[in-house]
Amino acid sequence: WLESSVGGGHIFDWSSSGIVAKVEIAHCVMLQKNASKAVVQGTSTGGVFSIWMHDFEYLYQASATVSPINIRSFTVNSITLERFWSTCQTQAASAPSIVVESTNPGGQAFNVLVRQGVFEFSVGGAVKLLSCANCSIEDCTVYDISTTTTDHQFYIGRGTTGPSSYCCNVRRCRSFVGNTTYADLYIDTTQPGQSNFVVDCCGFYY
Repeated sequence: WLESSVGGGHIFDWSSSGIVAKVEIAHCVMLQKNASKAVVQGTSTGGVFSIWMHDFEYLYQASATVSPINIRSFTVNSITLERFWSTCQTQAASAPSIVVESTNPGGQAFNVLVRQGVFEFSVGGAVKLLSCANCSIEDCTVYDISTTTTDHQFYIGRGTTGPSSYCCNVRRCRSFVGNTTYADLYIDTTQPGQSNFVVDCCGFYY
């Protein structure tokens, strides 16, 4: 059990100007009581490689203003998040439960897999992949029986500085979200170059 007190910092933080690689986080419960800090803050101006998080649970403040799992880097490759439970009433728009983003104008984040996750009260959205390629969201379930959703549950698109996304999959995901303003699945194709997406065996309910 890992807990951050009110006013505390990130529970895991690998912010760096270098390269962060070969990190495993497993078999733990993480409770973040500071609404302005992440559970896992994985930003770097260098690179983030080979991150494996599995069999874990994280809980977060209802007044959250940041994404609980926030992985943004100039170079991102081989990120796996699987078999987890998220209880995260993220209120701020564009601050979903999990964000993975390449901030490199010349290259996408590769080989990102979010699998077998359960998102409870995912008000700000569940998973957002920005400037990603060859990435998948699989076997995830979102429960949010409310009309207070402030973002799409599964979002794939282009980041602020990174290039377009392509070759991404959403497979066997379910969402029970009671809001007609924000789509459960949103693939942003307004930017050129975003192509080759697969949506397979998903169930979205309103």
